[in-house]
Amino acid sequence: MEDFLSKCFPSIERKKERESGHDDNAYCKFDNYPLKLFTSSLYLAALVASFFASTVTRVFGRKPTMFFGGLVFLISSILHGVAQNLALLIVGRLLLGVGVGFANLSIPVYLSEMAPAKNRGALDMGFQMAITIGILVANLQFTGINIIMFYAPVLFKSLGFEDNSSLMSAVITGVVNFVATLVSIFTVDRFGRRILFLEGGVQMFICQITIGVMIGAKFGSSGQRSLSDFDADYLLFFICAYVAAYAWS
Repeated sequence: MEDFLSKCFPSIERKKERESGHDDNAYCKFDNYPLKLFTSSLYLAALVASFFASTVTRVFGRKPTMFFGGLVFLISSILHGVAQNLALLIVGRLLLGVGVGFANLSIPVYLSEMAPAKNRGALDMGFQMAITIGILVANLQFTGINIIMFYAPVLFKSLGFEDNSSLMSAVITGVVNFVATLVSIFTVDRFGRRILFLEGGVQMFICQITIGVMIGAKFGSSGQRSLSDFDADYLLFFICAYVAAYAWS
């Protein structure tokens, strides 16, 4: 939104004004270091917090740790709501990362201890510390899920979708992510983690290659072309297939 950009990302706003009416590069329309810092600060804070959360969980127990994580989530949400500049947004993101770090470590342990053995796999899908490390590694654009989920509105707008269609595309990928996660919950204890992991990996690989080849063919090295309606729908299908494979694997 324009008012949000002017307050928190004025450099992006200025760049959009400079390039208004010109053929700009679709790859770099939102290439901005403050935006990258805003996105990645959460995961850096979550990674650091996880090291402290292990001690807190062991000393005070699972429930107090989960309560603390929820409280930090609440404070972070308030800061995000009242933020009028990028600095306060990043503070909120850092606190949100702390909440993620504590929650991701304490909740899976608590669930694994409380869940019946036959449902333990479905309820305890996390790998505690490996989750936060994995998300940080994922930011370095390796599994590709972050560029799809967190930059979905930016991605679809850059590829030629209108503003409303961009938002709807992000909603669509969110719904696919939710439904595919249900698939994992109801099938993981029946078929095992290995099958979902391997099938999902193959499907993600195929979709990534297809999406990359298609974008490369349509935009070339200049990034100054556009997609037809058919091509946009075709691309959206493979993005949804990618998100689904990631979710159930």
